[in-house]
Amino acid sequence: MKSDGTKSYYNLHKTDLTDSDLLKFSVKITGADYLDNDNDLKLMYDVHKSYQDTFDDLKIKETYDRHIDQVQDLLKKQHLYSSEYLDQLVKDYQGKLFKNKEELISLLLSGNIQPDKLSLKPFSKLTKDIWEQLSVLR
Repeated sequence: MKSDGTKSYYNLHKTDLTDSDLLKFSVKITGADYLDNDNDLKLMYDVHKSYQDTFDDLKIKETYDRHIDQVQDLLKKQHLYSSEYLDQLVKDYQGKLFKNKEELISLLLSGNIQPDKLSLKPFSKLTKDIWEQLSVLR
């Protein structure tokens, strides 16, 4: 607990670390049936040392692990929305339905991927990190 003096809790008012510095999500595919069976997925966490005690005591891992289905949905969307398809949607609808490609992706993923808007929708940081990981794999 905080009062025993052995733990160090994160204080957002006394640091210059960003959300991305504190916690980074990724997914590991552990089986071939990952699109249908979420037991074939494992959510991975890269936690900054200054955030570790807060992460552990608030049971953040346990909370996010219960939402592995959202990660599975991201994997399905990655298959549905190829880079070429996204580029075509941008070409056809930019300025009409959305401002830019990032806004389009946020719309399709139901979570913000723009760093300044991560706090506006639940699970946006998770969505952003996993989508970035999947985008690199394309």
